[in-house]
This record gives sequence, structure tokens and C-alpha cells, in this order.
Amino acid sequence: MRLSGFIGIFSMYFYTTLCFGNDTSEYYLQVHFLYGSKPSKALKDLEPKWFGGIHGGHVGLGLDSNKILNFMPSGKIKIFGTKSGDHGVFIVDNLKEFRESVGGETDSNHWVTFLIPITLKQARVFDSIFNEYLKVTPYDYAFFGMRCGAAAYDVAAKCGIVKEYSYSGTWIRIFYPKIWRRKLFKMAKKNNWQIQSHSGTPRRVWEKD
Repeated sequence: MRLSGFIGIFSMYFYTTLCFGNDTSEYYLQVHFLYGSKPSKALKDLEPKWFGGIHGGHVGLGLDSNKILNFMPSGKIKIFGTKSGDHGVFIVDNLKEFRESVGGETDSNHWVTFLIPITLKQARVFDSIFNEYLKVTPYDYAFFGMRCGAAAYDVAAKCGIVKEYSYSGTWIRIFYPKIWRRKLFKMAKKNNWQIQSHSGTPRRVWEKD
């Protein structure tokens, strides 16, 4: 091949990449989990109760650790949820706000973060959902319905990262955060994903995986 031909092909490749981008570019979806907890027996009169107790915790996700999308109740928590969205709200927290959202300080909480590689296309879908759900909440926060774990799973599923289910299929399968967290530990091991974690204060009894 002549040099001029090679230069032409290279120029065309460079132009295509510059103009249209590369859908295989790697970004990371950060999935942040807080573990549920309760005061240890010896300190039950000194340590406060935190939201959700031992089977509580919280889940949020984002492309930026200072913009964590998470689902919270709005007003009275309903027993049975609907798709009205009147009793739930998606909010954005920075990392410190998120890690202190169920109780305690950042350093006293037990948490784990999964860094899931995603494509540019998936990152764009996430950004679209991020903005849409902040404007219009798609469902209620309810005990028998969508809560933080199921809602975070729903967002990840719509990005094509995990299998998507129906509204009821999602909250039934992801009834509380631990269920999805255990699945992600298995997926992380299989796919060699990065995991960041921090052990919580010994003053509390922590939920186990």
C-alpha cells in the first residue's frame, strides 16, 4: 500500500472516531450500598437506632461519586405501592450525604461500592434516566413495592447492566438491598469488577452478606 493510501485510511478512521465517538469507551457505574445495623447489646442504651434497622441499609448509584441518585420516601410510607409516584422521590446526594443518610457519620458506617464497567451508550442512557427520574418519580415508595434497592436495580436494568423485569417482578426479586448486593458480589467475582469497602463501627451489629 502506498503511503498516501495509508494516510487516507488513517485520516478517515480518525475523523469517524472524532465525529461519532466510540461506543466501547469504558465508564464506570458506581453502585453504593450501606449496610443495615442495630446497636450492639452492650451499647443499646447509648447507640441510636438507624433507619431500617438490621435489614435496612440503602442503595444509590451514579457515574460521579458526588452525584449519587437514590430513592427515598416522600410523606407517609405506603404499604402497597402503585405507579403514581406520589409517595416517593429520587434525590441526588454527594458521597458524604449518602453515607450518612440512614444514620451515623461516614467513618462509622459499613459500606461497599461496586465499580461496573459500562459503555458510552449505557452512560448516556443512565444520564437520561437520571434527569427524567429527578423530574418525575415513576412509582411510590412502599413496603410492598419499590424501595431503594428495587429502584436502583430498575435504573441499572434500564441501562442494560442487569436483567430487566416488570414493575412487580423487580420489587419482589429485590425486596431489600442485601439481595441485590449478594448478586453483585457474585457478578463482580466472575467479571473481575473493582470493589471498594469499609467496615463499620464495632459499636453496632452489622448486616451480613
